[in-house]
Amino acid sequence: MPYLDGLEFRPLPDTETRYASIENGDVDLIFAGFHTELLRGLADPNLKVYFGSGNGAEYVYMNHEKAPFDDHRMREAVVRGINLDALAATQYKGQMERAAGWFGADSEYHTPEAEAAWPAYDPEQAKALVAEYVADGGSATVQYSSTNSPNRVSLTEFLQAQMAAIGITLEPHFYDLAQYTSSVMLAGDFQLAGWVGGPNDAPYPAVHNLLHSAGRSNYGGYSNPDVDAMLEHAAATTDEAERIRLYQQVELRSNQDIAVGYYSRGYLSTIVKPEVKGVVRYLTRDMFFATTWLDR
Repeated sequence: MPYLDGLEFRPLPDTETRYASIENGDVDLIFAGFHTELLRGLADPNLKVYFGSGNGAEYVYMNHEKAPFDDHRMREAVVRGINLDALAATQYKGQMERAAGWFGADSEYHTPEAEAAWPAYDPEQAKALVAEYVADGGSATVQYSSTNSPNRVSLTEFLQAQMAAIGITLEPHFYDLAQYTSSVMLAGDFQLAGWVGGPNDAPYPAVHNLLHSAGRSNYGGYSNPDVDAMLEHAAATTDEAERIRLYQQVELRSNQDIAVGYYSRGYLSTIVKPEVKGVVRYLTRDMFFATTWLDR
């Protein structure tokens, strides 16, 4: 059988450097994180792309434990203040799959009720919510944290303009990926922060990690005891109909709470040179390297 002599992993956090490395043949495979890499890979006949739409999303974390996003009005204002048509046109080349919750539109866990609970774009309502919050003594100046990759900088500039239109002053803070993960997200040292996630094959453990009060990726400190109980029950039950019902309720309740600010489905992909064979992966990009080989 064909086999590999070994695997060499290279940390390449910069988006452009990572994509250039697969494009020029320095590496055989990359884990791509962004929409820009996915589209470029799909358009390149010298590359093969593994991707499948699923659950999970790109979103902004809102810190529920700090002002102003410990107030539902400000969380709602941010979501209502983002023009998704403009976002798709300027940041996603018109090819953005919108998100109105953690589950995909065709998921059995997604319901019309959960979608209806997600705030629609309404800049006038967003302005009113911000004005009300400020009138009550709150500040509408917000620190926005992001990685410093070019596409994230562009997204930040877009969000800065969108928030200014509704009365929120967004102050960008950029970090390299390692610093962003350790010093910002894991430390909870942010007010509003960008994040890339999904697609995911199944709700567990990803949705539990994001929305449970003790979840490993619940960096914003979202907490709802009812959601915790439903997540725990959904993870333990052997009744499939009950599991579906519970996850539907999890999405509905967390949408009502605005746990995070969803805007797009996720675009995590695996991009390889054509001679890389035997790729077996989950939608999350997790791979079984034992089956992988090079046709050289």
